[in-house]
Amino acid sequence: MDEPASPRRGRVTDVGGWEPLDRRPHPFAAVLTMAALVGVFVVALVGLGVAAEQGDRRVDVPDVLVPSVEGTGEDAARETLEEVGLLMEVSEAPNELVPRGTVFEQDPIPGARIEQGSAVSVGVSTGPAGPVVPDVVGQQISEATGVLVAAGLTLEVSEVADEDVRVGEVLGTEPVAGRQAGADRVVAVQVSSGPAPRTVPEVADRDVIEVVEELGRLELRPESIRRVVDESLADGTVLSIEPAPGTEVPRYGEVELVVVGTPEPVVMPAVEGLLRSTATEVLADTPLDVTFRVVALPAGDPRDGRVLRQGVAAMSEVPRGTPVELVVGSAPQLPAPTTTVPRGSEGSTTASTSTTIAN
Repeated sequence: MDEPASPRRGRVTDVGGWEPLDRRPHPFAAVLTMAALVGVFVVALVGLGVAAEQGDRRVDVPDVLVPSVEGTGEDAARETLEEVGLLMEVSEAPNELVPRGTVFEQDPIPGARIEQGSAVSVGVSTGPAGPVVPDVVGQQISEATGVLVAAGLTLEVSEVADEDVRVGEVLGTEPVAGRQAGADRVVAVQVSSGPAPRTVPEVADRDVIEVVEELGRLELRPESIRRVVDESLADGTVLSIEPAPGTEVPRYGEVELVVVGTPEPVVMPAVEGLLRSTATEVLADTPLDVTFRVVALPAGDPRDGRVLRQGVAAMSEVPRGTPVELVVGSAPQLPAPTTTVPRGSEGSTTASTSTTIAN
């Protein structure tokens, strides 16, 4: 039995039939590849050469002569230099001979040749130098004023809020200590006005705990929290604040809150036995409706003018506005005692009496 023929490897031509496929490297393939690489290399070299040529190319900047600006004002000097394409750098210094605001020196000197666009440094006079400013930082303004005036200086005082420095204490000076004042001998003095005022926040319809926390951050103190009944709002809802929102108050200033809730009960003080005037003082700040009823006492009764009974027991808790009646005793005064002294035979009184009866 004949064995089946092995599959033939090749390709089908347009004419038909199988054509053997030659897998050996083509002799021209290596040549073409090498030519392509050489071309890329040549292009790269050309590019580098062009870049190097452009890098060596420089833009020539013309030189200009530096004009003289000494003796001119600062603005005029700047304009003169800019006309020839130069910039100006300014430094100020006192000068006893040159008026304030006038150029008294320059660098480079006039006539020098420099590139256009360069800067010329000029010195501008601040006028004759004044006295050296003494160090007064940390002193009270009253004390600092004496020190500065004694140095021949004039003060311009301005207040600056500071959270830590006490009111009236000097924060700084301009010029600073150790520097010379200007020709006008004026020194600007910054003085602490104390902590900046706080603005009362808007608190309506917010929870009282949240409001109290915000007041703490603002360093404001809720002096009192007054509670009122309002069934339409939840307990703890803030209704208002006093002073009104937007008002500026000092640091640690006190505010009052009105909050929804059952008012706190009032403890009734003990006033029995006290004079009416004393009881009135004790109850003056108590939110109770106090009335007095006077009852008669026998003449000479020591309880005259004192509270005999109080309508609410002492130390008991009652709602705000509870009526409280205080019963006060009133006794007529006893008549002044009189002494009858028997008359002696000579018309004189006896030695045991202190009353003399005229004949």
